[in-house]
Amino acid sequence: MYWALYGDQEETEVFKEMAKVEEDWKKITSEKEVQRRRKMMRIFSLCFVVGLVFGVISTMLFSSVLPINQSDWNLAPAIIFFVIMAIGLVGRSFTRSYYYSKSKDVLKLMLAKENNWLYSSEKNVPQQQTLEKELPELFGKGNTSNKYIEDQFFGEIQIGKNKIPFNLGNFYYEVRSGHGKNQSTKSYYKNFFAFRPNNKLNAHFLVSPERLLHKIGNMLTKKDVDLESMEFNKKFVFSYKDEKNKALIPRIFTPTLQLNFLELEKKRNNFQSLITNGAIVFMFDGFLLSFLKTNILKENKISEADTAQLKNKIDELVVIIKEITKSFD
Repeated sequence: MYWALYGDQEETEVFKEMAKVEEDWKKITSEKEVQRRRKMMRIFSLCFVVGLVFGVISTMLFSSVLPINQSDWNLAPAIIFFVIMAIGLVGRSFTRSYYYSKSKDVLKLMLAKENNWLYSSEKNVPQQQTLEKELPELFGKGNTSNKYIEDQFFGEIQIGKNKIPFNLGNFYYEVRSGHGKNQSTKSYYKNFFAFRPNNKLNAHFLVSPERLLHKIGNMLTKKDVDLESMEFNKKFVFSYKDEKNKALIPRIFTPTLQLNFLELEKKRNNFQSLITNGAIVFMFDGFLLSFLKTNILKENKISEADTAQLKNKIDELVVIIKEITKSFD
């Protein structure tokens, strides 16, 4: 049983999913599949080149030699060649997209196996519903029913002498606006990092980027919390429910922790952090893993840069986790 944010993760089903991803990877990296893939890419490339060259030649030939109104079939050969070119272009794009998607799943699987973690790509709606109820500050976004958690990692990391359970993943939601013909829906992806320290965090407050509405609200309600760092006070704002949690903020947010947050903001701006009784949660814009360098169309292995990407993101947060938990020792 692995810890998950508001609920434990059963291992059996995840192991089955991981085994399927591994089986798919072995299949697409087999010598037979590699040769078939290369042959397909050559055919699509040939279609594109032939279609483009002969399409241009046909267009120039028929438009210059024959009057346009002489026959409705003047440009028929050119159209056929341009269709062949389009088939080649779409075929290459689809093939690249398919194998890129496969390589992303395998990269995550390899990261999980290498570190004795679990990985699940499943879209988890019930977990999102629970998180929205328990932690609405982070997961209560969107105004449609199409929301879910996916691409999750479950495991432990070593912090000092302690092993800290964690849960990482992507959060998808939609925002619908307008009515009738003017209605539009915009999709959003966030990624979260949740850690469960061994010591009890008897607190609950949110740290968010300072916005104009926050400044106006703080002026009216006088709920702002000023700390030692002027730069931190300009860039972040706290949200809390009572004076007890407000009193804990200066104790937890030491000058060192304020500096840690400012450093993280430079690397990964526009993030939120929730310190709550059961966990420390960070929420960032975009996908958990992005801009992958792995290209299995060229080489049947995962890029070392991709392997390091997620580890680096976790390491950036471990420094902050250490500093926060000091206040509760």
